[in-house]
Amino acid sequence: MMSYTYAPSQMYSGQMMPYTGMPSQMYSGQMPYTGMPSQMYSGQMMPYTSMPSQMYSGQMMPYTGMPSQMYSGQMMPNDGQMFGDPQMVPHPVLTLARQTAPNQIEITYDRPTDLASATNVSNYWIRNNLDRPSDIATVERGNMNLLPTNSLRPNMARITPVGNSKTRFLITFNINATPSVQYTVLPCFVNLEGRTGFRGENWGPESRNTFTAQRF
Repeated sequence: MMSYTYAPSQMYSGQMMPYTGMPSQMYSGQMPYTGMPSQMYSGQMMPYTSMPSQMYSGQMMPYTGMPSQMYSGQMMPNDGQMFGDPQMVPHPVLTLARQTAPNQIEITYDRPTDLASATNVSNYWIRNNLDRPSDIATVERGNMNLLPTNSLRPNMARITPVGNSKTRFLITFNINATPSVQYTVLPCFVNLEGRTGFRGENWGPESRNTFTAQRF
């Protein structure tokens, strides 16, 4: 324990500790108790939602007032929650995304979904393999910042169920995909049927959510 001197910050192992009107502690490289505005973990700043954006591993993590955001497969904690892995919460996983028409993608989940979240276009991002987003894509190659400002929007596409399975959906765009361009479908915050509140991504290592646009 370091001595507490009411100074604006403290020094511990060469890292600056935050000041919150209370002593600060470091425990074996573990994150201190989360009742503080910000914490230091292994020399990296951990996010806290009172600020518009945070720094993690030298990269800017998105935060825009949504329940949670996704960055490089890592989930940001939300609103005072203990830091953990939201992916442990049961959720549907996208198993397949395939182009069925010049302006249409069929997507399939592994389990029945909550229709309200599954058909909300704002819960979907489309990444292409180009230097900038265009046509049906909302983020470019290498862009891991999935934000409300670069998700699909209602004026770009609509999502409709296929049949009554609640696992298959069509995303129909107002513009065609560009042939030979590669696209990746990235859904987040889609809940299981009968559930709400999932705060993670809906794809995984086994998801076949990348396709190359074809001519029809």
